[in-house]
Amino acid sequence: MMDPQTSTLPPGEWEMVWNDEFEGTELNTEKWLYRQHRFGAVVPQWCPEAVVVRDGHLELLAMEKDGEYYCGAIQTGANSMDMPKQKLCWHDELSWNIGPLKKPTFEHTYGYWEARCKLPTQHGWWGAFWLQSSTIGTCLDPARAGVEFDVLESFKRNGEIVQNLHWGGYGEDHQHDGSGPFQVDDWQSGWHNYGVNWTPEAVVFYLDGKETWRSSAAVPHCPQFLLLTTEIQGAQGGQQKGDRIKSAALPDRFMVDHVRVFDPLHI
Repeated sequence: MMDPQTSTLPPGEWEMVWNDEFEGTELNTEKWLYRQHRFGAVVPQWCPEAVVVRDGHLELLAMEKDGEYYCGAIQTGANSMDMPKQKLCWHDELSWNIGPLKKPTFEHTYGYWEARCKLPTQHGWWGAFWLQSSTIGTCLDPARAGVEFDVLESFKRNGEIVQNLHWGGYGEDHQHDGSGPFQVDDWQSGWHNYGVNWTPEAVVFYLDGKETWRSSAAVPHCPQFLLLTTEIQGAQGGQQKGDRIKSAALPDRFMVDHVRVFDPLHI
């Protein structure tokens, strides 16, 4: 059951337009897609087995199986970089760099987006809550193409997190704005709300209802989708066999209690 008291909304009146409370015993695939591709290729570390729903929470695991390491990643939409490339229909030696997009389960423009999370405890991997568009990088105008919002990224096991914007694609035209690192208290055992209030004028980030950072450097005016992902340090698109994850006590968990999206009642 949803407990509205667990949300920490910015001032004003809000109406919830989408949510997942992670009830039941398996991922609701009417709301989420498994993330398994990146930059046109399968990412072996991302494994549906590492996505677990139990006791009213989502658990994205870091796990070892047969000497390989895996972790979980889910999203409510996709973009061309998520899909494998295709052969051209009239020329077998050339490829079409844009794969067919999966139908999004949820996309939205503007509003307050929040995830209630508990960070991993082991070194060698990290978790993230973020937003992205289906068209990011297709042109240099972030208003049209979209922006990556990193509402939560936690690379270190010391309670330090960062919040970032990325736009212009991920090549030579990439641009970035960021909060810089800041500290989350009680990070090993406590639940915390990570949120972003996206308006036509600015993007404002929050931790437990308190503003942490804001930017108007790149504000999209197109629909974006949700992602909850984990990555093994150093794995990139493949598997990781380094000492960092091999010395971790696994399985470890990036836990999510809820994800909720709100619109302001009065605009």
